[in-house]
This record gives sequence, structure tokens and C-alpha cells, in this order.
Amino acid sequence: MADVLAQAQLLSFRAALARIGFSPAQQDALNEHGFTNMYNMMIYSKDQIKRVCTVIRERTVNPLNITMEQEQLLTAMRHWVKTRARTNRDIDPALFTREVAVAEAIKMVNIAEQPESEKESDVKMPDKFKLTSKWIVFSEAVDTYLNRLKGQGRVPLNYVIRTVETPVVGTVYNTEQELIVATTPLVGDQYDLDNERVYGVIKQLVLEGPAWSYITADIDRAKDGRGAWLALRGHYEGESFLNKQKEDAYKALDVVHYKGERSTFTFEHFAGIMTKAYNDLQRYGEPVLENKKVRDLLSKISDPRLESAKQAIRINEAYKNNFSMAVNFIAQSVEPLEKAQKSRPPHAIRGRGRFSRGGRGTPGQTHGGQGRGGRSGRNNRGRGRSQATTYIPPAEWNAMTSEQRQAFLQARAASRIHALTSGMQQDDISAVTNGTGMVTVPIPTGGSMSSTQIAQVSQAATVNTQNNTNTNAPGPFAGRAAHRP
Repeated sequence: MADVLAQAQLLSFRAALARIGFSPAQQDALNEHGFTNMYNMMIYSKDQIKRVCTVIRERTVNPLNITMEQEQLLTAMRHWVKTRARTNRDIDPALFTREVAVAEAIKMVNIAEQPESEKESDVKMPDKFKLTSKWIVFSEAVDTYLNRLKGQGRVPLNYVIRTVETPVVGTVYNTEQELIVATTPLVGDQYDLDNERVYGVIKQLVLEGPAWSYITADIDRAKDGRGAWLALRGHYEGESFLNKQKEDAYKALDVVHYKGERSTFTFEHFAGIMTKAYNDLQRYGEPVLENKKVRDLLSKISDPRLESAKQAIRINEAYKNNFSMAVNFIAQSVEPLEKAQKSRPPHAIRGRGRFSRGGRGTPGQTHGGQGRGGRSGRNNRGRGRSQATTYIPPAEWNAMTSEQRQAFLQARAASRIHALTSGMQQDDISAVTNGTGMVTVPIPTGGSMSSTQIAQVSQAATVNTQNNTNTNAPGPFAGRAAHRP
């Protein structure tokens, strides 16, 4: 019976050799050197395969030319067999086609030519675990770190701490590396070496923090990496711990609100807090529906300048069912507000007219009369202010269009020049100005001006500028800023 099995293995092995280009004579030569089945490929090293091929080429009796390609594909067969054995998969010679051999050869070359920047010595170890609240971040950092380190058979070391011990039959994996991590056996000599190495990493990271108390003496004595990790997860991912983490996430969602850009709290900070809370709830097995996330997002934004963006999300099916898209959409609306704040527009300026040197009057009046004690100043200079026509609150300025702002600035400049002109007659004053020469076209609350009002202001600015030719008058920005940034 054993002879029948050995003969069947030999035939299937020779068929696999034929598929990668070995002639019957070359197959006989390999059989003579002990290459008789796929399984015993694991007992030979790459150097031994290279020496056997060299011997067959250079032997004095019946030398056979084994090409470099054949030698490389034979080495690829060894690599394929060892990888499948390491991941507990069936080693069926019928699966080893020429295409598979070429793919394995390419993998070997890529590993050999791995850039120095990707060597294990350059992989940064995670920060030591000292804060209980950082367990989730720490556990993911450890998994990522071990994934960059290769164990026996070049299997990523994070297979030692994987969640599912026995892979589920029929599971579809996205990449071969994911498959290897999920299926590599957690037993055997190679696993024992990897497990001890993983323990060294875990101990180094938790020794100085609160987690070390959960590593028992038996685990430490056995240098059991997987046992240590399961003990930590048993505590930090237990029901009581998870409930507390959920409560913290919900508390963060309850208290966070966005009322506008602040130097200490921006929209990015606001969105980051909400995103982290939802991600934590997802990790702890309590995911929140996307449309619920979006509704919460909109309810926590009270900046009136974002009302139009919020309304756009409410009526857009894609946005109101995708939290990330909704956040990005609102962020695009926040950015211009932030730029406008940094640019510091002249939205609140009080002019200073000069009629006479005198005392201070009441806001809203032009100080063109007597000064202190009724003295008339030199050259009839004084200070004049008309808050109704030269001052606009910041919120109203931000809401005005560029056309409205320009009209306001032109009107203010014209009124300044008009106020400084000494020979102005009452008949020259435009119908849209008062007796003091200040433009009185009202600007409604909220900064909204009708086209008729804009035309009146523009006309007043033009008439006043044309009727006054005093070249010594100060410019339109000679006033004093009412709001210092």
C-alpha cells in the first residue's frame, strides 16, 4: 500500500516538473538526487537546490543543461510548498501550474529586493501602554506593528494575536497576506518561536503600565505571547470596560456643539470628536446608522452662516445618508468664513470729520459746532461722527455682497469730502443726504439693500465727489476703525 502511494506521489510530482519545463531525462536526474515528491521539497534549502542543479549540469557522464529559469521555477516550487504547509493548506501537485510557479518566483524576487526602508529594523514600535482609555488605539497599533514583522516562513507575526483561532471554512480573503494571517496554525515548532518573540514585544510595551498586573506568572514563565494578549483583551475588552467606553462616547456626542470658528475650537475639532465617538461605538459593537449620524451632526451646528449648507444636506439623499460626505460638504462652507475672518475686512469703520476743535458730542451727531466753552476752532476744524451712515456691525458687513460693500465705501468717501468742503451750498446737497452732508440712505438690518437703494448711494457718491474739488481732503479710509480685530 505504501509503495502504491509513493508511486502515485512520484507520478504527480513528475507531472508538476513537466509543467515548469523539465524533460523526462531531467526529471530522472532530480529523482536520483532525492526529489521524488512535493512534500520532501520542504527538507531542501535554496542553496541545496542550486547545488543539485549545478551537479546535473557539470557531471561528467550525461550532463544535462538545466537553465536558470528551470532552476528558479524549481526553487519557486519549494517556496510554494513551504507556504502552503505553513498555512495548513493542501499541497496538491495538480495545483502547481506554470502560472503559479512564475507568480511564486516573482514573490521571491520582490522579497529579496525589498527596499532598505522597509526592513524590520526601521519599523517603529508603538508607544508604551500607560493609559487605560487608550487601549483601543494601543491594540490596533500593536497589530499593525506585528503585521510589519515577519516570523518563521515570513508569515506576519500578528497571526499570533488574531481574534479567530480556527479559520472558518469558505471564508473569502481580500489578499494572500490576509489569508496567511488567518490560516497559519497556532501550533508547531515555528509557532512556538513566533509566540515567544511576540511575548517579548508585548512585555516591553506593558511592563511599566497598569496592564502588567494582568499578565500572570505562568504566562511570563512560558513566554506565551498569545496567552498574554488574550489576558489583556479579556480585561480591556470585557463587558464592564466596553460599557464604560460606550458611555464616554455617548457623553462626548452629548456635549459637543459647533457655534462658529474659534481659534481654540474649529470645525475640524468638532467633526473629529464626533467621528471618533462613532468609530468607538462601532468598535464596541454598537454602531450608529448613517442617517442618525447626519441628523445629530446638523442638530449640533448652530452657526447661522451654515444654515444654507445644512438645508442642502437635508434635501440631498446622498448627503443625509452618509456622515463623511455631510461633514466634508459643511467643511467646504466653513472654509470661506475662516478666510474672511483672517482677512479682517474694514466692516466697521467710524469716520472722523474735521469742522472745529471742540468737545465731544453725542453719537449720531456731527460735531461741527463749538468746541470746549463755545470756542470756535482754527480753520473751523472739528470732529464729526455719524454712526448711522459710517458704521456697519460685523455680522451685517459679512452678509453684504461685494456690490453693496463698494456702494457703502463710495458713499462714505463722498460724505467725507462733502463735509470737508467749505463752500458747499445747501442746494448742492443731494436729495439722499441730510443737512450735515452725510449720506442717509438706510442700510437695513442684516445688510440687505435693494437695487434702488444701491443706485441712490452710488448716485450720491458720484454727485458729491464731482461737486467737491478739495484735493487736500483725506482719503476714504482716513476714519478710525470702530472694531479693532
